[in-house]
Amino acid sequence: AKAPPIRGNADQRIDSPACPIIVHPEWRHR
Repeated sequence: AKAPPIRGNADQRIDSPACPIIVHPEWRHR
């Protein structure tokens, strides 16, 4: 969970505490 690519690992974006706000509200559909 080290800040994965915004458009790629939708599985890690939830487990990424580095940027939860960046890849959470905008990429919730993923």
